Amino acid sequence: AMWAPRLSMWTAWAAVHLLLAVHVTGTGTCRSDGWLAPVHRQAKKCTVGLIALNKGSIGLGMNAWCSLKRHGHPHTIFLALDNSTYQTLDVAGIPVFMDPTMTVQLPSHNVFFSKHNKNYLNILCSKVKVVRMLVEAGYDVFSMDADLYFLQHPFANTPPFDITFSSNDAALPPARRLCKPGEVSSSKYRCTFNGGFYFVRSFLRTQRLLKRAEDICFSAGQVDQEVFMRLSREKSSDVQWACFNACTYLNAGFLNAGAVGDPDIALKNPRLVMFHANYMRTNMKEIYLQSKGFWDHSCIDLHKFGGAITAEQRHIPLPPVRTQGCSNDGWMATVAGVASGCVIGVITTSAAQLQSAANTWCSLQRVGRTSGIIFQALDNTSYAALQSARVPVFMDLELQPREATNNILAMQCRKVGTIQRLVQAGYHVLAIDVNTVFFRDPLAYRPPFAITFASTETILRMRRCVDSTVNMCRLNAGFYFTRPSKDAVWFLRTAGENCQAQDDGSQDVLLGTAQSLLVQLGCYNFCTYVTEQLLATGHLGKPKDVLSPRKSIMYSATAADWDGSQGLLKEHGLWKPECLAL
Repeated sequence: AMWAPRLSMWTAWAAVHLLLAVHVTGTGTCRSDGWLAPVHRQAKKCTVGLIALNKGSIGLGMNAWCSLKRHGHPHTIFLALDNSTYQTLDVAGIPVFMDPTMTVQLPSHNVFFSKHNKNYLNILCSKVKVVRMLVEAGYDVFSMDADLYFLQHPFANTPPFDITFSSNDAALPPARRLCKPGEVSSSKYRCTFNGGFYFVRSFLRTQRLLKRAEDICFSAGQVDQEVFMRLSREKSSDVQWACFNACTYLNAGFLNAGAVGDPDIALKNPRLVMFHANYMRTNMKEIYLQSKGFWDHSCIDLHKFGGAITAEQRHIPLPPVRTQGCSNDGWMATVAGVASGCVIGVITTSAAQLQSAANTWCSLQRVGRTSGIIFQALDNTSYAALQSARVPVFMDLELQPREATNNILAMQCRKVGTIQRLVQAGYHVLAIDVNTVFFRDPLAYRPPFAITFASTETILRMRRCVDSTVNMCRLNAGFYFTRPSKDAVWFLRTAGENCQAQDDGSQDVLLGTAQSLLVQLGCYNFCTYVTEQLLATGHLGKPKDVLSPRKSIMYSATAADWDGSQGLLKEHGLWKPECLAL
């Protein structure tokens, strides 16, 4: 029934094409000798699912395995990328094998997506190699990543094309992202391939294709999906390429693009076959899947895995978010006294930035924003100075440490924790760094997203100046507005955890978190909420024309350090801290 809408389009083509096709075995059989024996035991009439796995992803892999088992026999086997993973799965009684020809040393730890990471490329290329070996042995193969969750068994509908990919259509124009009524499209231009889930049939031409893809992947250092896209564009290709319906074979990249609307609604689609938690770090994948109810280890005995699976311990339920009124308990009493209807602007400062903080405060006074703004002092020195100046100020007594710092990342991390607590307590918070000046009232417009950020640059070369979703901009952590919501608290809590870990060396923790989570984020119009990175490109015009009440609402003088930011403000004639003596 699911294929019926497409039958009229490709039945005639398929009949002719299949007459010309030569299945590798010619008899519908597949090899079962040697290392292929465990593969053959798992296969269903020479069709098999393959999940590549290393030790760091065992928890994810078992989640995919259990989701398959809920719909019958998984007909899937794990490709262990290291000896430790093989031994762990073998002892636990999970079908597993290793590539007997493998010579590349692959890591057992998690490797985050990076085209420049040799370990990551070796994992992808090794998967292509094993898929090629299975196709040569007569198997039709579902190649799967470990971070998949199945709501239906993929074997229920095996597409008739040579190779069919899930889709990364986030990069295509909206009209091209529409989900078609059938389950696949035979046009190779309808989607951009995602290598995390694809189905390939065993033909001589797919053997040749996979051999070429393997060679290019290892030699040119290109990720598998880029290699396949490159080969699909060759006019001489005799392979029939296709894509799964992106709304029913759904991945996080497509979901986060806004192509299917509200993520929570899209994930409850009764026709959903699978969800792929791609473009997230491994711990974020686990947390996200658990939060959506896409987590299942019920089919395995965790004790048999010797501590290799610990993901359940990572998911801590979100604290409740106050939706009626806002708290005035403890240190929040000061905030409540300044807030206007639970809306508050917070300027975060340390002792070293007091003059810059004064400059931001004075710019707000000049545009008539004389209420609803408060300072957050990160240390006793700045708190005492601001109290002496008789301006609203508070200290987050739950924040540790509370000593002076000039480190941008440290300040960003401390601020995130405080904003999270305020949002949980029911406040709508405008978070402001001290390198910001205003030409108009920033609280006059409060966007509808859970969190809305200023933008440092456009990702999709988009020059239309409109509010947009997060995929269309690069977040600026120095200016954002957040509403009390589950998404906002989850984002801020995760950012706080990433701050503590600082496992990626990133100086922009909020940007890294945004790229790892699917929440309702937005970006301000970057033509009126101006950041230095965009101003410096020249796309917005000359600084003297852009930085004025006629053109802009605010300007964030983002630089490598606070002295650099102060220099930019002086250069543009925006350094006027005289209204506040500190």
